[in-house]
Amino acid sequence: MRPVSRTPDPPAPVKYKFATKPRPHQVPALKFLARNRGGGLQVPMRWGKTKIAIDWANIMHLKHGAKRVLVVCPVSVIGVWENEVPKHTPDGIDLEWRITNYEAVYDRQYVKRGRRRSWYPIPNVRLEDYAADIIIVDESHNIGNPEAVTSKMLYHLGRRARFRLIMTGTMFHRKPFYVFGQARFMDPTIYGSNFGAFKKRVAVFGGYGGYEIIRYQNLKWMVGKLKPYVWIEKYVPPGEPVINELRYDLTGRGAATYLEMEKESMIEVAGEDIKSTIPITRHLRLQQIASGWVRTQKGYHRVGNDALKLGMDRMQTYMDNDVHKVVVGCRFIPELYDAAYAARAAGYSVILLYGRIPKGRERTRRWQAFANTSRPTVFVAQMQTAKEGIDLSAADTMLFWGLSESYVTHDQFTRRIERYGDTRTLVYDYMIPRRTRTEVTYAALQEKEDVARFIVERPELVEAITSKEDT
Repeated sequence: MRPVSRTPDPPAPVKYKFATKPRPHQVPALKFLARNRGGGLQVPMRWGKTKIAIDWANIMHLKHGAKRVLVVCPVSVIGVWENEVPKHTPDGIDLEWRITNYEAVYDRQYVKRGRRRSWYPIPNVRLEDYAADIIIVDESHNIGNPEAVTSKMLYHLGRRARFRLIMTGTMFHRKPFYVFGQARFMDPTIYGSNFGAFKKRVAVFGGYGGYEIIRYQNLKWMVGKLKPYVWIEKYVPPGEPVINELRYDLTGRGAATYLEMEKESMIEVAGEDIKSTIPITRHLRLQQIASGWVRTQKGYHRVGNDALKLGMDRMQTYMDNDVHKVVVGCRFIPELYDAAYAARAAGYSVILLYGRIPKGRERTRRWQAFANTSRPTVFVAQMQTAKEGIDLSAADTMLFWGLSESYVTHDQFTRRIERYGDTRTLVYDYMIPRRTRTEVTYAALQEKEDVARFIVERPELVEAITSKEDT
């Protein structure tokens, strides 16, 4: 990979026909990466990084014969890539894609030492055998620390690839040192291979033992070394709302409990039989199980944590991309507390609003506190409670942890983050477990229908959505 300047690109020998029209601001970034045969994208959320990366990979296929692409990203973004790749790939492009998460780039080798078994990381042989021509690292601040296991394994894979691309909202990730690991993946000659020497170059150390950072220095030098390799952009031009479908699979106990209720209309939890023979009631119960919970007469019981894992990953992604305010929509009370836990784990303050909060001053005080605070904050609300009379437009990002059965409730809640004359690009993220009744609810809401009517009038579509034949 070679650094280039932002000068007009000469006509390409291969004409690329976009499957979806790019926004004007995306074109120069794409040309930069095409000339550079890779590099980095440091741009904010809502900027369309995924589309640019897909178009770039397709161009590398046409111009340089690349055949296989490996995308490494957080768990919460896998579903986004799965949706975006076919949408933005033109007809006639024969490019193979493989999308995985960071934890999958290495395997564990267990060794018995005395009475104990310990493990050490080894490269993922399946990814090595895949022999990707292109490797795209999304949210690349995750490999900022070059001494982390994930970083080392990705460097190993990256050396085998012809073209490499990193994508992030901020390479600094609040730590200038973390630029080193990302730059090393792109091209190890940018800062060299000595991490210790790099740290001494950009920081002054002192204090006890000489390990305390007194101040940072030479940051202009650091950024200047990156500029030939990375397209850096801070401005987010206004555009249509961005809708991301964060799809994931139910696993373990959660999957088993869901299948049992779906097939038998009855499960046993904490010694109590729970029946749901009426279709609409069973649909509601299945959505609750998909979120990881079951309600009994004694209260709620956890049966799975797949939604919680995805939610924690997404909250961390928001924080890493400097999204300071987020609204989370929930349907069930346990979802509310899971969302609050995930937000706090990522470093956010949390404000809750649900049915038990008294109407009037207390509810007003909470949404006004969300509007006025300068701290990174997540507003977690039951959609039925927060659909009217409150202004959450301090946020431009909304995460749906659960979904309402009513289209009117869903539509009213989504508008809580809108402003009159809005010029921002709003983001709506949906957490959707695959082949579950949550997918049915999402399909109904996208067609602007209430779920009960959708289930009764379109049973064949419900069956097609929830079919397990391809699992």
